[in-house]
Amino acid sequence: MKKLKSSPSSKKSYIDSLRLAVYENHNIWNLTDLLPFKAKEFYYRYVKTIFQPCHKEIRKSIPREWRDISDVMVIMNFEAIKSFYREEYLADIVDWQATESTNKFSLWLTDAYQYITLERPQLLKDLERAYPDCGTLDTLFVPTINEDGLRLFTMQKDPVPYEIKYKEVTRLQALIEKKDTDILLEFVRSRDLFWT
Repeated sequence: MKKLKSSPSSKKSYIDSLRLAVYENHNIWNLTDLLPFKAKEFYYRYVKTIFQPCHKEIRKSIPREWRDISDVMVIMNFEAIKSFYREEYLADIVDWQATESTNKFSLWLTDAYQYITLERPQLLKDLERAYPDCGTLDTLFVPTINEDGLRLFTMQKDPVPYEIKYKEVTRLQALIEKKDTDILLEFVRSRDLFWT
């Protein structure tokens, strides 16, 4: 009988079978099983997290450019809601229809995820478009000559009042702030249900 050359898959299965044999005979699955509990805890809490940090999506959501803490709070908490929805809620680990409170939370979480991923980006685009055109420099500044003969540019006063010109901007900002605040408050109220 001809002996076959070992392939990478056979090496893997050989290592797995060796590992299984060691586990069956000595009850050792990982090398960390030989370490005392405190050493394992130190490894999983401090060493492993250097190479595999927890909650990568939430960490990546922190912008690299300067932002106020109020903006970062919204960004990070919304990323935490999105992460929970994608990784735990959709995994069906919990029966979300079991009780009235979990069912209510399930509906809120779905609505919050829809707002964060679809509705809020659209509102932010609408807000950006709602700003009126500021015009050209020629329309904003009027050239004048002072008593010394110097040519100066004086800013022309806008004939449209601020409240009218920025009415849509103010409305959209208030709507976004209200919806964001409602979701963040419910997020804090429901924090016990984010544990699965």
